[in-house]
Amino acid sequence: MQKHWFLKRWFIQGLVISLPIIITAVIFFYCISYTDKLLWLIAGLLPTSIPKPVFPGMGLVLIVTLLILMGALTENFIIHKVLNLFNFIMSKVPFIRNVYPTALKIVQGLLGSPDKFSKVLLIEYPRDGIYTLVFKTNNAPSCLNALTGKKMISVFLPTAPFLTNGLYLIIPEDRTIETIFKPEEAFKLIVSAGMVNEDKEGGVL
Repeated sequence: MQKHWFLKRWFIQGLVISLPIIITAVIFFYCISYTDKLLWLIAGLLPTSIPKPVFPGMGLVLIVTLLILMGALTENFIIHKVLNLFNFIMSKVPFIRNVYPTALKIVQGLLGSPDKFSKVLLIEYPRDGIYTLVFKTNNAPSCLNALTGKKMISVFLPTAPFLTNGLYLIIPEDRTIETIFKPEEAFKLIVSAGMVNEDKEGGVL
């Protein structure tokens, strides 16, 4: 038996316990640090001086509070109409109209409208016999159905570990398998590259 084998085992077990804590702490620290710097940068642009952050994390607290207030204001009828007008204007401005509407739809799909990613599908990709998870985003334009003679759908294939990167695919609906995964469960599985595997009985419908 190899000498001191237990030291290696204990070392690995120590890494397994400590690394998630360290990674979480580092991410949290940088969130606090950068939001405080952002707050101070914005404060320097204001005509009136405001005090520096009085405690670490003040920038994060203020940004979260501001986002909550903005979300609450959107429920006001007048504010909602103003936002719709703003989105309409942004969709007409040259150059910006090529970026802003697309970014808006992606964010709404990921955060604001969960139903956009309500179906988690299984398809054979990048070749037959290899399967990957995708998210149905919409039905394909009807002209594509006429061209192919099949019902086509639009799907988003995210790449691990960054879900904002991926491929837009148009595939025949009959070439997909609908799973019982919820979007958040599929996201977790993809981000972890399969390491976080919450086994579900009867994995497909």
